[in-house]
Amino acid sequence: MPMIFFDYVFFRVCKAYSLAKGSSPEATAAVILALMQCCNIFTIVMVIEIVKHDKSLLTTAFCVALFLVFSVHNYIRYVYREVHNYSVISEKYVNDNQRAIKGTLVLLYIILSLGLVFFLAVFEGTRPWSINVPRLSKMSPKNINQPKILL
Repeated sequence: MPMIFFDYVFFRVCKAYSLAKGSSPEATAAVILALMQCCNIFTIVMVIEIVKHDKSLLTTAFCVALFLVFSVHNYIRYVYREVHNYSVISEKYVNDNQRAIKGTLVLLYIILSLGLVFFLAVFEGTRPWSINVPRLSKMSPKNINQPKILL
């Protein structure tokens, strides 16, 4: 079931991008879909970080690796393979009588995915954390090499 939803998101993003005369709408839609999927995972991880009071789960390497995994997966699924490419998916939804409702749901999904991840990122960035990370503003020059646990 989730892949059917992602198929429809890919279809609508690809259709919108192809109307804007994009050079490769399939690849662009696959990358945008990967970004949305990453936002979903980042939101879950940030909620876990907030609950556990541990800001060390979402690292740059994790974010980049996750984005690459989703990008490669979506490229293979929607561009490389013939089973789920744009023409096959568009044939499935060509006579869709609920196009407006589904389009609204896709737009809502994109807005909520981006909105939640940005809200939680700002919330985590402004929240004081109690982890073993030295803060330069709290350190004097004589103990700059000695990290302290800040509570």
